[in-house]
Amino acid sequence: MSQRQQLERIMEIDRRIRAGEFPNADRMAEILEVSRRVIYNDRSSMICRLGAPIEYDRERGGWFYTDQIWILLGMMVTERELLASIGWQIIYFSMDDHIKQLFEDRIKPKFKDRYAVFELTN
Repeated sequence: MSQRQQLERIMEIDRRIRAGEFPNADRMAEILEVSRRVIYNDRSSMICRLGAPIEYDRERGGWFYTDQIWILLGMMVTERELLASIGWQIIYFSMDDHIKQLFEDRIKPKFKDRYAVFELTN
């Protein structure tokens, strides 16, 4: 599994915990179409690496945050990297013709139809 896929799963687990859905490994595995073991590994990464205060509520059958104020601070930069890696645009305000030509020659062939240039004029 790639780190991007794990990040997407962690973001979904976080979203569902915050929404008060009390997700668990069985439900998340079914939703995300992965094994329960993968979901347990993601939850462990959230707890051990990201410091997520996740606990299990027996009555509701799922996970919740013991600290509602806690957020995935490390995700902010990583989420931007994720967006960039799946083809978000690079926006620039000032670039000379030489640099623009480099983008056209080197970047455009790699991104093909996902590459577009829009020039703003006064």
